[in-house]
Amino acid sequence: MAKKLLIMANMLIVFAFIGVLTAFAQVPDTTPPVISGVSATGIGQTSATINWTTDEAADGQAEYGTSTTYGLLSAFQSATTTAHSIPLTGLTASTTYHYLVKSKDAAGNLATSTDYTFMTLAPATTTPPVIGEVAVRVKAEPRTLNTKSKGKWVEVEVKFPQGYDASAIDVSSIKMNGVLTPVKVKVKKAKWYESFSSRKTAKVEMKFSRADVVALLSEPTATSTTSTATSTAPILPLFSLVEKEVTISGTVGADTFSGATTVRVMIKNTVSAATTQKKNDDDHRKEERREEHTSIKPTATSTASTASTATTTAAVTVLPLRHEEKKEVKAQNNGKKEVKKGNEKKDKKKDRY
Repeated sequence: MAKKLLIMANMLIVFAFIGVLTAFAQVPDTTPPVISGVSATGIGQTSATINWTTDEAADGQAEYGTSTTYGLLSAFQSATTTAHSIPLTGLTASTTYHYLVKSKDAAGNLATSTDYTFMTLAPATTTPPVIGEVAVRVKAEPRTLNTKSKGKWVEVEVKFPQGYDASAIDVSSIKMNGVLTPVKVKVKKAKWYESFSSRKTAKVEMKFSRADVVALLSEPTATSTTSTATSTAPILPLFSLVEKEVTISGTVGADTFSGATTVRVMIKNTVSAATTQKKNDDDHRKEERREEHTSIKPTATSTASTASTATTTAAVTVLPLRHEEKKEVKAQNNGKKEVKKGNEKKDKKKDRY
């Protein structure tokens, strides 16, 4: 009897233990994963990698964007793990991005991190640094470029700051005003005594086609050739001196250089002094003939009885006046011819220059 009671007691204990285990097994998992170690690594101009860990196996995904509203989702990491790493692509260089990460365990509990930021790298520069203090001197013979000159070259000397090797200059990169290339380039060798001087500089001599330089810098002065009977066109000089900027640029080694100076260009005007003077003289003579015609015209009378008297009076009083006017006009024209001859002689001298 006692043995049966002992067996029954043991069975009750076993059943009670099983009940407790069953009760515990039916309690649902409502605890989300714990996220830690959030970081952005491998940041480039257009990409980055988001990393984090969870205290239990979970999936993963990241939200990101240029503000805390995000708006973009990374690829979904469906495989559950405790170490998470998700790449982001298609980003914009030099831009600050906000992001957060999310992980969900097998029971469906979702954990979301706080906001984090990172900044993408700036785009790689393709422009080498510019050398400063490059002295450019233009030597022309004559120093003033005459558009009618038959000279062959415009010589340019480029002087570099200390520390630059002139022999490393890229000849194909040299440009005058961004257009002309030199016909000849020569690196000047340093004198033996310059090695003892702290003012030692590298120099490069260049030759440009004079005709090409003149064509590049010449801008003829626009001149109006219209005039009225009551106005006189200005008398222009045969040539005008205009200051022009000359820029020399290129590369030496991995750097670029640029320097500028000014030259004077002697440009022939579109209307010469002689042409303008002749036009003024012609206009003046037309005006004189118009006034002469007006002065000899008889005055009309209102009655037929006085018509013959007015005509006779006009014939007596006006004709001598017309004769005197002719003499005066002739004298004026003779004087103008002398002035014109003098001006033409001056113009010929200028043309020879």
